[in-house]
Amino acid sequence: MSSSVWRMFRELAECPAVDCPTGMALRCYAGVQDMATFLTLRTAAFEPETRGVGQWTEKDFAREFTRQPWWSPDCMWFAERDQQAIGVGTLALRSTRAAIHWLLVHPSWRRQGVGTALVRRLEVVAWNAGYRRIDLETHATWQAAVAMYECLGYRVRRES
Repeated sequence: MSSSVWRMFRELAECPAVDCPTGMALRCYAGVQDMATFLTLRTAAFEPETRGVGQWTEKDFAREFTRQPWWSPDCMWFAERDQQAIGVGTLALRSTRAAIHWLLVHPSWRRQGVGTALVRRLEVVAWNAGYRRIDLETHATWQAAVAMYECLGYRVRRES
C-alpha cells in the first residue's frame, strides 16, 4: 500500500439509513447541466490544495465519468441546500466490486453531515444493486476525510 493513498473498505451487514441534515436534500445526476455543478464543486473543494490538482473541463468530466463503462447517472448524487449544490458523491459499480469513486463537499459545508449523508446514500445504491462491500481510496494526508470514513466504519485495507 502506498503511504500517500489509503485503500479502505466497509462490509455492509444491512441496508444503511440515510439521515440528511435539516434543510438538505439529495438528488441524483439530472443531465448535462450537472457537469458544471460538479466542476464548480470540485474547484471549491480543491481550492486549498496547492499541488497536483488542476482545473477540469467538461472533457475531463466525460473522461472520468460518462465515458466509463461503469457510469450510471443514478450513481452520482448531489447534496443541496436552498437549491445550491454543496456536495457530490459518485459510486462506481464494477463487475466485482462497488467503490466510492468521488466525494466532494464544499469547504463551507464540511463537518455538517453532508459527506456522511452522501456516503450513506451511495451505500444504499450499492446495497440495492447487490453489493455488500464498498471500497474507496483517499489520500492519507487528508486527515479529515480519513477520520470521517473511519467514523462511518471504513477500515484501511491491509495488502498482503
